[in-house]
Amino acid sequence: MEYNQTTQEGQFPPTPEINATNTSGQASPFQNQQTPLPTPPKKNNTSIIIAAIVAVVLLILGGGVYYYTTSTASSEQEQRAYDALDKSNSSADFQAFLDRYPNSKYTDDVRERMDEFKQMENSWSQIQNSSNTTDFISFKDKFSNSFYSNLCDQKIDSLDWVRAQSLGTAEAYNAYMEQHPQGRYFSEASIAQGQKQDQEITEAEYAGVTQTIATFYDAFGDNDENRIAGCITPVMEQFLSKKKATKADVMNIISNMFNEHIEECDFNVNNNYNIVKNGNTYNVTFSVDQHITRDNEGKTFGSYQVQVKMDQNFMIQSLIMKEISQR
Repeated sequence: MEYNQTTQEGQFPPTPEINATNTSGQASPFQNQQTPLPTPPKKNNTSIIIAAIVAVVLLILGGGVYYYTTSTASSEQEQRAYDALDKSNSSADFQAFLDRYPNSKYTDDVRERMDEFKQMENSWSQIQNSSNTTDFISFKDKFSNSFYSNLCDQKIDSLDWVRAQSLGTAEAYNAYMEQHPQGRYFSEASIAQGQKQDQEITEAEYAGVTQTIATFYDAFGDNDENRIAGCITPVMEQFLSKKKATKADVMNIISNMFNEHIEECDFNVNNNYNIVKNGNTYNVTFSVDQHITRDNEGKTFGSYQVQVKMDQNFMIQSLIMKEISQR
């Protein structure tokens, strides 16, 4: 093959045509021959099996851990619920435990304790409004429960305090304080006892009061002015119906009660004194019977309710007589 020599300068000569056949007339060895595709790599079955086994093992382990965790948590929760029953004061709490943990290992124990609580609650409902302290003492002896034991102590404390108040004596208040040194009403009892001790009448005071009254009525019956004057203050707050009565007023009133027809007058003071001490004075109530001997028709008997007020020297400051019967 020849190139054209007349090609302009600076240009490449045209590309010669290539004949698909060689000069010898034989076909090219590359003619109609296809390039073979690459063979894909074979999968590794061993790796897949190992991965599957690992996944199964992890799943089993995870499930085991979850079961153990939840089982442990449930067991701990059940134990806490059981321990909490020690502080329970109601059978309903025991029933709630049984409802929540029907298969608990504590079922028999909880049911037994619940039955005891129901019996205790029933007994309490029967006595809780009782006014008899022995009911609560018997309850404490029968049931050993701190909650109901405290309720019994409060009831006994209140009932004993009511009894001390109803008696109203220093001895009664002192008895309450001895029985209930930590009682709710200890302070009130101590104050009341002190007041009652100040108000209580000693034997000497009782003798002074009753002696003055006996002397006065003995002198009254005899119309003895000197002895009457020795029993009363210079000016009485009241004598019978007369207020601000002087000794002279008293003598005049008594003298006018007697006349020529009365031969004898006796007063019988009944021993039913009620003496109340109020500071330095004594308020006394009692009854007295009057017997009259006379030479004409008229009153021969009278019964009186008497109120007397005395000072600290047992002198009569006031005397009022109210007739309750006569004949």
